[in-house]
Amino acid sequence: MTSSNTMARDDRAGAPTTKPRRKRGRPKGAKNRKTLVREVAHEAHRIPESNKVVRRTTVELVAMVVRNKAVRGDPPAIRALEKLYGMLGAHHHTDYPVGLVLPAPSPPDVWARDLKEYTDMMERKHNQKPSKETS
Repeated sequence: MTSSNTMARDDRAGAPTTKPRRKRGRPKGAKNRKTLVREVAHEAHRIPESNKVVRRTTVELVAMVVRNKAVRGDPPAIRALEKLYGMLGAHHHTDYPVGLVLPAPSPPDVWARDLKEYTDMMERKHNQKPSKETS
């Protein structure tokens, strides 16, 4: 047997060698992915809401954004919201009636007028130049 084979066998056996051993696994004190995701999900953020500053977690903010997009009719957001409700078991709560109240259908001329007013308002809002404050 040659000395190089003995060296390799000693290295596997845990005997001290002159060459550095490769570290394996997660470093001591490092957090796993589940812990990191949990910490990020529960981080608190201060956001302005209704003329006051409130604290919301990352999960709350993400859920609110998905809900708002779903309400606007975004199909991926609707699917994501349904999946979220399913994961949380929210679809099982039927203790109270849930419904959607819609206005009565408008005649075509009223609908067209309302749509034109809304479009004009959005264009004005979009074209409005933000005021720059000088300090």
